[in-house]
Amino acid sequence: MKMKQFGMAVLAGITGVFLAGVGARLQVNAEEAEIVYSYQEDGLVDGSREFIIPAAPGENFDIEITFTGTGTEGGILSFTYDKVTEDQMVPNIVQGADDRSGLLNELVYEGVEQVRNFQVAALDGDIVIKAAGTGQVTSIKAVKCKPNSAGDKVTVYTIGDSLVQTYTEKFAPQTGWGQMLPLYFDENVAFVNHALGGRSTGNYLRQGRLNQVLCELAPGDCVLIEFGHNDSTSGNKDRFVPVKDFKKNLADIYIKAIRDRGAIPVLVTLCNRNQYRPEGNFTISFPEYVEAMRETAEETGTLLIDLNALTVEYFTQLNQEFGNGITDSIIYNHAIAGAYQGEYEKGVKDNTHLQTYGAKIVAGLVAQELQNLDLQGISEYYTPIVVNEVPDTPVEIEEKPYEGFASRITWKPSKGADYYKVLVTRVLPKAVDESGESGGIVNGQIPTYELAGDFEIAGYTTVCDFAYKQAEQDTHYAYKIIAVNGAGESPESEIFSFGLWKEERISEDGTEDKADEDMGEGEEDSLIMLWVACIAGSVLILGAALGMILYRRRK
Repeated sequence: MKMKQFGMAVLAGITGVFLAGVGARLQVNAEEAEIVYSYQEDGLVDGSREFIIPAAPGENFDIEITFTGTGTEGGILSFTYDKVTEDQMVPNIVQGADDRSGLLNELVYEGVEQVRNFQVAALDGDIVIKAAGTGQVTSIKAVKCKPNSAGDKVTVYTIGDSLVQTYTEKFAPQTGWGQMLPLYFDENVAFVNHALGGRSTGNYLRQGRLNQVLCELAPGDCVLIEFGHNDSTSGNKDRFVPVKDFKKNLADIYIKAIRDRGAIPVLVTLCNRNQYRPEGNFTISFPEYVEAMRETAEETGTLLIDLNALTVEYFTQLNQEFGNGITDSIIYNHAIAGAYQGEYEKGVKDNTHLQTYGAKIVAGLVAQELQNLDLQGISEYYTPIVVNEVPDTPVEIEEKPYEGFASRITWKPSKGADYYKVLVTRVLPKAVDESGESGGIVNGQIPTYELAGDFEIAGYTTVCDFAYKQAEQDTHYAYKIIAVNGAGESPESEIFSFGLWKEERISEDGTEDKADEDMGEGEEDSLIMLWVACIAGSVLILGAALGMILYRRRK
């Protein structure tokens, strides 16, 4: 009995010494398993003050801070915790407040208490909450969360930058590969995409975005980590992370914190930018950061998907097989003015971000590597996209007048098409011989035309809207469209050339068809006008003849 009392006294003494250091009074509620730190005058903040919550790496806590002001004129108080120092991902419960965080630059007044609730994922151990400004912390309640239980499905989290992010239709055609990744797995795998544009290993951490992911993780989940584009931007202080710190962030924070929660980190090197030499070979984007991530994977024994190497190889093959520029047209975020509504209505030439088909391709590369990693609960549910039928033939090709483009067409989307190949040739009037029996409107004949040469590839597009960049003013062109997917190419569309003829009136060998067969709308109008003129002329002649007869009879 005495030993028990002695032990309790020692424990109480140790507790008293610890709390004296932070100026707190500890209250433990066994039923709710919560710790409440109550403060009086020792909770005053004038400048900066730290409050420590005992924690172990891998633990998560629900935190509630109650604070107030110390003067009738009001003051400003801010809170940060551990490495989260900026726009924290926590709710602001104040009515009418913005969705920022509710922890930064809050106005405080004496006698008016405010409460903030948020969740913290312990990284290195004890959680350090720092208050800065002028005010008073009256209490901090910390409730250790129960470890998240593994669900019926493994969840794959994606964290990173704008190459991974999920976008709304407003930003079409820009698409992140994380947005397309679920296409390659069945319903037994869940996906959560927490990637966001403009983020590096630095500001993603400071803004509490990693904290949010860590609080959601369950044992067995997988986290794909893709950074590097923004870490390399030395001209942007918010984003820039030197290579040395880039490796340290990955190894000591991201990988460690994910493993502490029983989840699996997978490093993913950055998707390459649209950078290639004249012979079509892609050059590696930000090679120092690509190599740094490879080194980190090896040094920490972390799984790696070398997406940079995969995209460099794949896109180089595309250029060499189809010609430089195909990656501009179908992989990266390029669009002509007027093809989309929203953010890119005026067009875009972006050699960093992906368009929808490009994101689909990149997601497929990531998915294949995930399958190769043999991850339980993920790899066995990989479902590659298999296409067995070529797309439908493109139809309903029409002219699309648009300022700044001399030759532009649209057509109806073809079922099953991933993208389209556009063929073009010039169109010339057929030469008029001395008798005037062909070409031009001569002796009542309808004009005929001929192709100036064989059809050549004008370009590729993922949208049913194409402007021929080499078109010349006052020159006519003929087009054919071919739809393409994984199974191959569709049959060629009918020839189209801005209403100059119907297809039956022209053949590629230049022979002339009968003038009265399937005339175009413009040709029919010309013929009608000719008939009207003939009838009007006949009426005038008959009227003149009749007038002459009557005149002679009167004489």
